Amino acid sequence: MSTDTTPTVRSLLPVVMLVGIMWVVELVDAVLPGDLDGYGIESRDTDGLTGIVAAPFLHADFAHLMANTVPFLILGSIVALRNRSSTYPRRAEGAEGGWTASRGRCGFA
Repeated sequence: MSTDTTPTVRSLLPVVMLVGIMWVVELVDAVLPGDLDGYGIESRDTDGLTGIVAAPFLHADFAHLMANTVPFLILGSIVALRNRSSTYPRRAEGAEGGWTASRGRCGFA
């Protein structure tokens, strides 16, 4: 009895790629002068809407990134394996809700 793992691996690829992008962005943030964290979400400001796209990739430091990586891999894998077709609209709705309901700048202390 042989099992084909290709569909499983293919469905997990976006999760692994997003984690890789997060780590590359944090490495670039650590090496380059300046601070990429300023591109995070600024609530109720149209300039802050770009932060909805950027915020998931921005972390205060490597400890923050590591603390988010493990849960993201676990929960992202569950979502990717369970229902691949309906995850993207839910993410967009969640990001919009965070931008609208937030009280102030969602920065890092």
